Amino acid sequence: MNQVFSDQLPAVGQTLRLGGDERHYLGRVLRARTGELVRVADGVGHARVAILRGFEGDDAVLEIQSDAVEPVEPWSFHLGLCAPKGDAFELALEAAVQLGVESITLLRSKRTLANFDGGALQPERVQRRLQEAARQCERSKVPFLLGPVDLAEYLAAPGADLRLIASERGGDALSAAMSGQSAGLQVRGLIGPEGGFEAAELESALAQGWRPVTLGPRALKVPVAVAALYAGLRAVQP
Repeated sequence: MNQVFSDQLPAVGQTLRLGGDERHYLGRVLRARTGELVRVADGVGHARVAILRGFEGDDAVLEIQSDAVEPVEPWSFHLGLCAPKGDAFELALEAAVQLGVESITLLRSKRTLANFDGGALQPERVQRRLQEAARQCERSKVPFLLGPVDLAEYLAAPGADLRLIASERGGDALSAAMSGQSAGLQVRGLIGPEGGFEAAELESALAQGWRPVTLGPRALKVPVAVAALYAGLRAVQP
């Protein structure tokens, strides 16, 4: 079932008219046909199933059929990302969205190569990419985008039950780090830049209570590291 976004979710039996980008997506990109079922999400965690009644001018007309079933997430995942350049950045975002990350904070570290003043990292563009990724995986909640902030500030910030830093210099296996953790946990993960953290950055993280975890014996590209960390966390969650 394909998904679109709408700020409003009418009650079951009511009509929803979608214009703009969402109408274009249904009519031009998907070439959806009258009678097809469509998932309509509000971007903050709610969704309903609708039937497409047709297109009227610049609007797609849908009738709400039922509430959509939303998966229960036992843990809350958050990501601190030292943004890579180019396609690697978008691939990292896609992995984070598909694996259920709730917020993404863009970070500046000593080795971060991304240009935060460039077009690819403009907040509006990144937020649009997050919404596109959520649409593709039928996720009703689009992650919050935060930052950019300096790595030192992020390391010192409170607010998570468990803080994990992916370390190329060794650390605990995810299964060991998460052993005995119960539902309701808020987990903040930190992925470094291509080339890894500088020694002083890693030392600062450990001194402030971040727990190092290993993602395997090989150096990973940033998008692969994001996927490995959050797929591993989902595999061991209660």
